[in-house]
Amino acid sequence: MAEYASAQAFNQHVVLLMNAVGGATYLRFGRVETPPTENTASLVSVFDQRRSPGTAPRWLQTATLLILMGLLLALFAFRRGALARVIELPPDCALAFAFQRLAGCALDLVPFTVVAAALLGVPWQAALRELFMWAAGTDAASNRLPAANTLLWWVYSTSAYALYALIMECLTRRTVGKVLVGTHVLSESGSVPTLRQILVRNALRLLELQPPLWILGFLVVLSRNRQRVGDLFARTVVIRHAKTTERGGPAA
Repeated sequence: MAEYASAQAFNQHVVLLMNAVGGATYLRFGRVETPPTENTASLVSVFDQRRSPGTAPRWLQTATLLILMGLLLALFAFRRGALARVIELPPDCALAFAFQRLAGCALDLVPFTVVAAALLGVPWQAALRELFMWAAGTDAASNRLPAANTLLWWVYSTSAYALYALIMECLTRRTVGKVLVGTHVLSESGSVPTLRQILVRNALRLLELQPPLWILGFLVVLSRNRQRVGDLFARTVVIRHAKTTERGGPAA
């Protein structure tokens, strides 16, 4: 049995505040001479829908902007020439293609996203769409955050992936994804990257994978040596083996 606590009318519509047995509160809608345009809804669910996705707090917007500006200013101050300077590679090596880098990253990252989604009970396809909308869609324009479980899923996935990449590159200079696409990491000098270089490139990898900073991924296409931010600061490149011509240079 329900008890009506209040009512409001507007433009041939009426909404009733209804207290049901057990203490639950509902909104019941009506309309003069025609069916209502809204179904009866729990008051709690109405407010939950308004909160999710939430509005990004000001500190998060400020932090994202400061990180982005800091990285760009540091690139301009310390690595400006690296964006245009051609790196001399060993004769049997060539720069990895941009699509190879993207494919290698996807092959390494996807297993972590699937496992984390299963553990957290998150539908990863829908969660990924939320992140894209936050990074470059309508949610970015309206300054709305994805759901909390989506953010938690992405943080777990990318953190595990960055740690995995750090360990694998320290041991072999390659991840499984790089092995499958035929690439590996090299220092700009042509030597094996140092531990410090690997630490720097993977620490920045974790930043680059966060949706507000996905725009930095375009540096792989724009930079002369197809380097992402982590490569530019770590002074590393990702290369592929290339057949040599008769003159000893790598084939294009």
